[in-house]
Amino acid sequence: MKSYLIWISYLLFIAMSGSAQVADGSHKILLFNSEGSARYSFSIQTKKAELTGIYILRSTNEQVSGSVFNEFGIKAFDMIFLREKAKVKLMNVIGFLNKWYIRNVVKKDMRFLFITDFQNKIYKDPYRSIEYNADGTIVLKNLKYGLIYTFIPLKEQQDDKHEIAE
Repeated sequence: MKSYLIWISYLLFIAMSGSAQVADGSHKILLFNSEGSARYSFSIQTKKAELTGIYILRSTNEQVSGSVFNEFGIKAFDMIFLREKAKVKLMNVIGFLNKWYIRNVVKKDMRFLFITDFQNKIYKDPYRSIEYNADGTIVLKNLKYGLIYTFIPLKEQQDDKHEIAE
């Protein structure tokens, strides 16, 4: 009986240490530059519609904050991922997405994106999957609702200074 309790304690310890890795918000899916920011071309596809735009992210030790804009500069939503709590907050959500059930699905999908470690596959969800391509493209699929989120990294442009020959 005592050996069973030791094994149960050991298994609980392993389970808790795995959840600690998830709770700290470490992830290796999104690629941030040296300044802690990232920019992606972004799309959400449903069976009937598609929302495309740009996803801009800023990472700090405590949180990741971001905004989604469409091609015309209209903000779809802002989000904050709190690393310590492993929780996503959505703010300033555009009207057609501002329904409690849509917000909950988007929040859970974004949380899955931020807590998933692609290499170690720490977090698993039967309703969601992530594909990571060699070019940095990330495809998150919500299998339950048929949503497909695509993140394509935007290349940083460098300002080339050309001197005018006199």
